[in-house]
Amino acid sequence: MGGELIPQGLKELLLKAIDVVKEEEKPHFPGDGGSPVMVVPDYTLFDQEYEAFTADRNWMPNVIMLAKSTLVWLDQLSKEYEYPIDTLDKIPDRELDHIATRGFTSLWLIGLWERSTASKKIKNLCGNPDAEASAYSLKKNYEIAEVIGGWPALDNLRQRCASRGIRLASDMVPNHCGIDGDWVFFEHSDYFVQQSYPPFPHTPMMVQIFPQIPTLRLSSKTTTTTVVMLQLHSGDGI
Repeated sequence: MGGELIPQGLKELLLKAIDVVKEEEKPHFPGDGGSPVMVVPDYTLFDQEYEAFTADRNWMPNVIMLAKSTLVWLDQLSKEYEYPIDTLDKIPDRELDHIATRGFTSLWLIGLWERSTASKKIKNLCGNPDAEASAYSLKKNYEIAEVIGGWPALDNLRQRCASRGIRLASDMVPNHCGIDGDWVFFEHSDYFVQQSYPPFPHTPMMVQIFPQIPTLRLSSKTTTTTVVMLQLHSGDGI
């Protein structure tokens, strides 16, 4: 009786997911040498690389930082103030006053950047329909997400924070790139290590599970980095 309540499409998706787990858990033995030999680059010339840290300025050692997950914070503020606060420029001055009076001198906003649509889709397909994309799986090359107001909304918040002695901070890590990131396929594919064949035996099965995401389909131009990210982030990590 219970099985009849599960849609056929979901049954097939669950069976495929079980097959993926079995594929990952079974032992893999060396083949007959048919795969091309990968050349490992020599990075020994960087062993003597000098340190290039920015010198501390007078305000840096005294920073008292408050970290906020941007989307979560906006949702919390909307509930607290009982009206939509969905962009950075709508954050109430009262809230910034509260942060300043508590002694914080810096506000670290996590998840400012435009996120990967593939990341969100994968999370949804993995059973979390309300999940947003990972804050560290980016679609565009460090553009402020339009859903939180883009650059104008950030500049508005920055000016209001500055008037209260609060500096804004965010993290920028160049390899925080989604599997459908513009750098991967359109702008800078040359930044990524590439090869013409999938490095993981179960990768084609992953493509079968997520056919709705065109960027997961493998081709001769698919980068190793892209496939590795698919391997590592196909669960709750992406």
